Amino acid sequence: MDRQTHLNPMHQAGEARQKEIIWTASDGVKFEIPQDPVWTKPLGKRLCIVDIDTRPLNGTNDILNTEDFDWPQYHPTSAGMMGHYLYTQIHGYDYKFVRTQNYEDRTSYWTKISALSDTLRDYDFVISIDADAQISHPEIPFEWLLNRWNVTLETALTMTIDPDKPYNLDPRGRPYNNCGFVVAHNIPRTHEMLKAWSSCPDEPQKDFEGCARWKTPWPAEQAAFGEYIRYMFSEPNDLNEIPCDEANGFPESEQGCSGRFIRHLWTAKGQTRDVVNNGVMQVLLKRLHDQFLADESVIIERESNAFLRSDL
Repeated sequence: MDRQTHLNPMHQAGEARQKEIIWTASDGVKFEIPQDPVWTKPLGKRLCIVDIDTRPLNGTNDILNTEDFDWPQYHPTSAGMMGHYLYTQIHGYDYKFVRTQNYEDRTSYWTKISALSDTLRDYDFVISIDADAQISHPEIPFEWLLNRWNVTLETALTMTIDPDKPYNLDPRGRPYNNCGFVVAHNIPRTHEMLKAWSSCPDEPQKDFEGCARWKTPWPAEQAAFGEYIRYMFSEPNDLNEIPCDEANGFPESEQGCSGRFIRHLWTAKGQTRDVVNNGVMQVLLKRLHDQFLADESVIIERESNAFLRSDL
């Protein structure tokens, strides 16, 4: 049985969930789509999740190593990428791992921008996501999240907000957008924004003056976007911001960002395997539990404690 067929029941459940207005988390908290949903049909292979990285990732217990692996020792980066790949298989999306080449004069984070733009040419949506960020509830189709976050036909980029802490603020006092989770929509405006963002540290025009200082030090491309790009591109549909609590952080971070839908383990990357484990088990056991309850032959109700089938 191939993988596509094996995961098909979960894929079908995801399609049904796209049309739900209210979703109830396992802890009983209810979330709803606050406006009429735009994305009511599966995007399928028109949506891609991409991992972009310069590292070979072919060592022991790494994702590109062809030898057998030991999951408890699996590298957190590779575990995160496997979590992304699994999510696409559940819902019928596409997945790409893109290995980029290091720049000579800037940190590797900058390589993600052009790779994202080029990949986007083949899809309606591309989600660029860091390996230490996971979709908290893999059973939820991404179309539901697009509707929840009010992504429209005109929305260019959708990004979350960082915690409101001094080290996350731009010079105007506005929290940065976290670049570890970017939803890019294949419209001309998006590509215009990505090209401007990538060129920022080269300071090709006066509007980028001072951007070269972000070639290497953290937060690098994130600071460039926060200090330059989002102010240059300030039309209503250019940047759609997601609340930090929904698409950033993790409960133990205690920074007001619990990662309700996207759990970003900034300072707890070692938990990545556990988050992937929990997501897999939630999806698998939900399906198994439904199957268990639907199979009337496995449940026997006894009305007496007598030996009803004794030969004596």
